[in-house]
Amino acid sequence: MKQALYALAASILVSALALCWAVKTAAPAAAAVPEDPQAEIRAQVRDMVLAREVIPADYLRYLDEALAAQAEEYNAETANLKSQYTVYAKEQIHSVFEYYRTEEPERLNYFASEELICEAAAHMARCALYRNPQQLFYDDPAMAYALSGEGGGSGALWAVAIHQGFQAEGNLVETVEAYLDQVDAFVDALNGTAPPDGPEGSPQN
Repeated sequence: MKQALYALAASILVSALALCWAVKTAAPAAAAVPEDPQAEIRAQVRDMVLAREVIPADYLRYLDEALAAQAEEYNAETANLKSQYTVYAKEQIHSVFEYYRTEEPERLNYFASEELICEAAAHMARCALYRNPQQLFYDDPAMAYALSGEGGGSGALWAVAIHQGFQAEGNLVETVEAYLDQVDAFVDALNGTAPPDGPEGSPQN
C-alpha cells in the first residue's frame, strides 16, 4: 500500500516538474503587429485634425513627405487662428459686457471674472475652427446661458458671426475660410481619398 502511495506521489511530482519546465521553456507569444503601421499613424493624425489639435512633431516622421508638409501647414494655421480668435473673443467680451457692468449692475453677469472670460475666449477660438461655430458655441450650456440676455439688434453677433466679414475683421474671415478648405484637403489626403493631382482635381504647378 505504501509503495503504491509513493509511486503515485512520485508520478505527481514528475508531472508537476514537467509542467513547470514546459511553461518556462515555452516561447513567448509574439506581440500583435499592425498590418499597416503607417495607416494607423494616419488615422491618429486624422483624429487630431478633426479635434483641431496641434499634431506633435514626432508623428510627422511617420508620414510621407507630402502629408508631413500638409501637417506642418495645418499646425501653423491652427495655432495662428486659435491665437487670433482668442484675442478677438477677449476684446469682444470685455467690450460688450462692460456695458452691463456699468449700466446694469443688477443683471447677472456670467463673465464676472477674468478666468471665465479666458475660458469663454478659448471655447470660442476652438469653435471658430469649424464650419458651424454658432452651433458648437451654443452646444456648451454655460456659453448658451451667457448669451441668453443678448437679444435684439446686434445681440450675440460677437459670438455667432465670427465667420462673417461684418463682424470679424476681413482678413481673419478670409484666413479661416482658406483654413477650412485646407483641413478638408488634409483629411482627404490622410484618408487616401484626395484627387491625385491636388485638392481640386487639377494638376499642381
